[in-house]
Amino acid sequence: MKKKEIFFILISIISFIFNKSELYAEDAINSWQKVKYEVETYSTTEKVFIDNSEIQTYQGMTGIWKKVSPGLDLSTFVVAYQASIDEIISINNLPANSKKIYSTMWLFIPYSQNYIHELEKKGINRLSVDVLINEYIWPIEGIRITSRLGKRWGKFHPGIDIAASLGTMVLAAMDGEVTESKYFGDYGNAVMVNNNSSYLTIYAHLSQILVKKGDKVRKGQLIGFSGNSGHSTGPHLHFEVRYLSVVLNPEVFLPMFKESIYTFARKDIENIGTVEQ
Repeated sequence: MKKKEIFFILISIISFIFNKSELYAEDAINSWQKVKYEVETYSTTEKVFIDNSEIQTYQGMTGIWKKVSPGLDLSTFVVAYQASIDEIISINNLPANSKKIYSTMWLFIPYSQNYIHELEKKGINRLSVDVLINEYIWPIEGIRITSRLGKRWGKFHPGIDIAASLGTMVLAAMDGEVTESKYFGDYGNAVMVNNNSSYLTIYAHLSQILVKKGDKVRKGQLIGFSGNSGHSTGPHLHFEVRYLSVVLNPEVFLPMFKESIYTFARKDIENIGTVEQ
């Protein structure tokens, strides 16, 4: 038998096997991720610090986000967190010499170094996880994906939906710069982050947005809370990854092991609490 004939017979056998196999899309993704993980095990990794209900970060500072009510005196935070009123005014872009708050809003309160040391003595800090430098982290607590990339209800669904209770912390999945931060029709309250120039991550249906256009964000940083805004059937996070506007499958970019992020992100808005006058 000629080599050419043997080659075509082998190709036919392989095609038959694959056509008869029951390899679903999800299995294919998991298999690909497993190989990817094993191949890249020895690649460069980085330590990512995860924001929680006690310690958060914003614009390179360590502190906490607080929802405040009209009439609040900023000196409240000086007593509670040994914070600087000038730093609070500056990082939140408040009018100069502001002393009181005149509308309901979210403020980032930078901790003093002394307060941070006090937290450390109590064993309160941000936990860390080692991930590959180019690997994304899960952006929210909860590993149940209720809707995947692909056709849904007669339309194309350009991302994944991750089930989560209302007000669950949403974290930046990758370093980048916020390109948009506002209400986007069906997406509801959404944040778009430019990652590595050509990649874009989208976080949609948020109940609250904490970052603004132009902000630099780091992987693991709190950027908002899950919600039900826009066209949504219930509280969840809609998450997308795009490359030069081309829709990609977010699951390919996320870690293989589910435990890589959820262990450290089990805090929500109810635990963060509010400060009112």
